[in-house]
Amino acid sequence: MKRLNIILAGVLAAQLLLAGTLLWNTQRYTLTKPDQPLVVFARDKVDTIVIDAREEGSITLRKGAEGWNLPSREGFPADTSKVDSFLAALSALRPRLPVAVTEGAGQRFHVGAADFERRITLKHGEDALTTLYLGDSAGPKQVFARSETGKAVYEIAFELWQASIEANQWMDRNFLQQKPRDIVRIDLPSFTLQRKDDKWQLAGLSNGADTDAEQAARVVDRLAHLTFEDVQGKADKSVRAPAPELSYTLTLQNGRTVKYRFSKAAQGDDYLLRTSADDYVYKVSKAVVAGIHDLKREALVKQAEEEPADKAAAGAGKGHTGNTASSS
Repeated sequence: MKRLNIILAGVLAAQLLLAGTLLWNTQRYTLTKPDQPLVVFARDKVDTIVIDAREEGSITLRKGAEGWNLPSREGFPADTSKVDSFLAALSALRPRLPVAVTEGAGQRFHVGAADFERRITLKHGEDALTTLYLGDSAGPKQVFARSETGKAVYEIAFELWQASIEANQWMDRNFLQQKPRDIVRIDLPSFTLQRKDDKWQLAGLSNGADTDAEQAARVVDRLAHLTFEDVQGKADKSVRAPAPELSYTLTLQNGRTVKYRFSKAAQGDDYLLRTSADDYVYKVSKAVVAGIHDLKREALVKQAEEEPADKAAAGAGKGHTGNTASSS
C-alpha cells in the first residue's frame, strides 16, 4: 500500500509538472504571437501623452481644438506629424520572444514601475489608456520594454530619443514661417522690396538700375523660412518690451502685416524675438540674426550694362561716314 502511494504521488507530481510546462508554453505563445501588439489603445481616443524620465523630469502633450500643443510652453503648437508618427510607432510594436518573465526582471532591465528610463502614458482625459516602460539599450536601435499589464520584458525596435522630454523637440518648427508666394512687401531698415506683376522691385532705384531678381529671391526665402531655437512662453504684457536691435515688417497678400522685433537676450549670444502675429517670445540664434543683418541693399541693385567703348566708337564712325555721304 505504501509503495502504491509513492507511485501515485510520483504520477501526480509528473502530471503537475507537465501541466505547469504546458501552461507556461501556452502563456509564452500568447505573449509572443506575431500579431499581438505590446500596447493596446485606440489612437483616436488619445488626447494626452505624458512622458516621464525617472531622473530628468517629464513632458506633457495635449490635444486641443486646434491640434496638439505643449502646456509647459503655454499651449505652443506641437508638431502634429511628429506626434502622429510617435503614436503610430507605439501601436506598431510587435515584440518577439520575451527576454525575461521573472518578478525582478523589471529592475534588472530598468523597466520597473519605480526604475525606468522612460514611462509613456497615453490618456483620454484623466483616464490612462495604456502605459509603456522603456529601459536600457538592447543594441542598435533597440531598447528593453515592458507593458504595465505584464511582467514580461521584451526587446523592441525603438529608441529613447523618440520619447524625448525636451519641449523644443516637439515644437512645430514651421510656426513662424510664411509661404514666399504670400509675401508682397518687405520693409527692412536699409531697403524696401515690393512685388509688382509677379516681379520683385527695389524701392528708390536710380535711372538705369534694376533689381537683381536672384538676390531678391534669396532675401524673400531667408525671411520667409525664419527658424527659432526654443519658445520661452508668452510675453508679460505688463512689462515693457526692450528696444529691438533689429526689426522688419512683412506684408502678406491678404493685406495683413507682421512685424518682427529682435532684442539681445540677457544672457548668452541668443536673441529674443517678438512678433505682432502672436504673444510668444522666441529664442533665436545669433547666426539667424546675423544672416538678416547681412542683407544689404547694394546686393540687390543691378546696374544697366554699359556699351563697350570700341562698339560705341564704331557706331559713331558709321554715323559720321553716313552723314558725309549724304552731304556730298
